[in-house]
Amino acid sequence: MSDQADASYFTRAIECLEAGDLDRAEELFKLTIQQLGNQHNQSHLAYKSLISIASEKGEYNRALNVSLDLLDAQINTFGIRHAESSRTINNIYTLCNTLGKHELAKEIMQMAKDAEQKTVASSVKKLRGDQEELLEEEEEKIELPGAQTMIGKITEPVNSLFSIMGKRLKRLVCMIIVLGLGGTIFGALFALQYLEKGRADAVKALARQNYYSADGGISLDFGKGGVAAFEIADKTLELPTSFYSNPAGNIGSLLLTPITSREFWIYKTPQGIDGMGDFTLYGSGSEEMEQIAMMKNIISVANRLYEEQKQYPESFKEGLENERMFVYKNPFTQREDYPVVQQLKLPDRRFQNINQLLAALRTGSTWTNETSLYPGTINCLHVTAETENSFQEKFIIHGCDRYGRLITDASNGTYLLISTGGITEKRTTPIGAAIKGASRVSIIDQSMAGLAPLLKYRLTLFYAFLGILFLGVAKVIPDGLSKGTAGLAAVIFFMIAAVAAFIWYLPI
Repeated sequence: MSDQADASYFTRAIECLEAGDLDRAEELFKLTIQQLGNQHNQSHLAYKSLISIASEKGEYNRALNVSLDLLDAQINTFGIRHAESSRTINNIYTLCNTLGKHELAKEIMQMAKDAEQKTVASSVKKLRGDQEELLEEEEEKIELPGAQTMIGKITEPVNSLFSIMGKRLKRLVCMIIVLGLGGTIFGALFALQYLEKGRADAVKALARQNYYSADGGISLDFGKGGVAAFEIADKTLELPTSFYSNPAGNIGSLLLTPITSREFWIYKTPQGIDGMGDFTLYGSGSEEMEQIAMMKNIISVANRLYEEQKQYPESFKEGLENERMFVYKNPFTQREDYPVVQQLKLPDRRFQNINQLLAALRTGSTWTNETSLYPGTINCLHVTAETENSFQEKFIIHGCDRYGRLITDASNGTYLLISTGGITEKRTTPIGAAIKGASRVSIIDQSMAGLAPLLKYRLTLFYAFLGILFLGVAKVIPDGLSKGTAGLAAVIFFMIAAVAAFIWYLPI
């Protein structure tokens, strides 16, 4: 009979199986094996189908006999250590335990450990010869294992490769894979770090001016060999600096940074320096610093007028001596501008009292009916709040930078100048932990400002990736010692990733 005719048995058997004609399908699968021989691929598929049919009919002992036939064929075709043979052994082991044949289950697993083909064949014969043990029993239908999972598909070629190696060689190769993988990754990073070029010129560019918060609570300069020197509340904090012009070109340094480093990320902007958490310092030569000086001048004049006349000015454009001194050329709109003064009596529809108003202004809000904000704005508010038992009066100033955003102070809140009774209030602004807790300053180009959060958590992402990688290696390699080593490495990498994620919150 031709190959085409032989192959048609299998095709017709599949059609019968799909149609639900199990008896006819079983007959055709047996003809397939008879015609093609038990080492043909379609014969192996036919054996598996016969096992499924027997299980479907509840004939589990017959399913066990066919499983032994399949194992015999696979051993003769592939050898005992092949993945297909191993899978069939596991199926037989499960079926034996399900049928209560625990001694047979132990024997089949022992057979899998035998290295010689002769011993395997003998074991199969012994199992097949004990017919009294294989009595038909009525039990609930069970599902045989053997469906190949995605992981199985990935690991099958690896298992096949290792199956031809001796035990010592297998252990050596597995350990080389585990250790070599880690060594290669970190060795490559050290090499990339060595090849990186410094950017001392970028730090020198920053050192051309000093930087200040609007309220003077923080100052910064890079005048000592590129070291970032912060002056915070009369205390000096000197931090080493690193400059990253391109993360791809600095991948070695970025990923080899000690996980205990608490980095404060900043970048140069036209107005000065910005950083994480809307942190802003204004350059000593920036227009914003000139505007802040104008705001301080305005509050001083308002205080003097209150001292002389017991009232705050209603306008800086009309009615004052030397009124032209308050007219300034807005550096951002390139037109003449002046501070606008508005009146507000509380309570109103938005604020019940002055404290509520001040709290809202410090978080970036505007007062009721405030004139529009634009780059270079300086707005003033004369606010009064009168109740049956008290009378409060304040003069408040805030202004906008070149982007039309309200100028901020050292706490990242809106910079407010507040006068009460002709005296400017002094407010101690809290300094963010991002500076106080930092161990180094990392500088990037403004073009990469959006990458700052990703760079901040890069070590968490990197070590989490290594954990997943070594977890996969532990799943694939067969050697027990190497599997344990890879698993331990995965746990360590996951722990490092967790520490890197919470580094700002740990007491180190």
